[in-house]
Amino acid sequence: MLLKKYNNLYSRQIFKINSIQNIITRLFLSRFSPIKKKFKNTRLVDFSCGSGPYLVFFKKLGFKVYATEISDSIISKLKKKFSKIKFKTSNNNEIDFPNNFFKFFIAIHSIYYMKDKFSSFDDTIKLVRSKIQRGGYFIFTIPTINQEFLKFKKINNNVYEIIYDKYKLRKNSYFYLFNNQKEIKNYFNKFFKVIRVGKVNVDFLNLKESYFLCVLKKK
Repeated sequence: MLLKKYNNLYSRQIFKINSIQNIITRLFLSRFSPIKKKFKNTRLVDFSCGSGPYLVFFKKLGFKVYATEISDSIISKLKKKFSKIKFKTSNNNEIDFPNNFFKFFIAIHSIYYMKDKFSSFDDTIKLVRSKIQRGGYFIFTIPTINQEFLKFKKINNNVYEIIYDKYKLRKNSYFYLFNNQKEIKNYFNKFFKVIRVGKVNVDFLNLKESYFLCVLKKK
C-alpha cells in the first residue's frame, strides 16, 4: 500500500520544478561546511531521491551521480527527466551497489523507514556503511519525534508507528527515531565517526518540519 502511494506521489512531482535552496545544498557550498570540497569525478548516491530535487545540483558540483528509488515505476519516470543520472531500484534492506563504492551516501528523509516493527535498523546502517569507501561520508536526515503533521506511538526502544498522518500517506508505517542529538551520536558512534549532528526546523507557509541533519564519516 505504501509503495503504491509513493508511486502516485512521485509520478506527479517528478516533472515539476524542483527547488533546492536549503540546508542540504548549503552543506555542500558553504566554506564552513564540515565536508571536504573535492567533488569532481567522485561517486555519490542520492538514496531514495524522491522527485530528484538535488540531482542536477550534485551533477553541477562535478559528482558522478547515482540515485535510487523504491520502485521500477518511479525509476522509469526519473530516467525520462534525468538522462545523465544512473538509477537503480533499491530500498533500506536491499542496496544494489558494490561494497566500498561511494564517497558520499546521501539519504534525505529516507533511511529511518522500517519494513515492519521487527526489522533491524542496525542491519540497514551496516548495509549503508558497506557501500561507503573508507573516509567517505554518510549524510542523512532523521525526523524528530515531535512533528506538526505526524503522531507516533512507541513500539519498542526506538521503533515508532505512525498513528496519524495529516497527508494520509504514511499511517501505520514504522520509523526508527531518536529523542535528541546525544542519542544519535551514541548510536552511530558504533559504525562511523560522527562529524556533526544538528537540528533543523522548517516553518514556511504550510510546511512545518523538524529533523536532525547528520554528517558521519566512515572510519
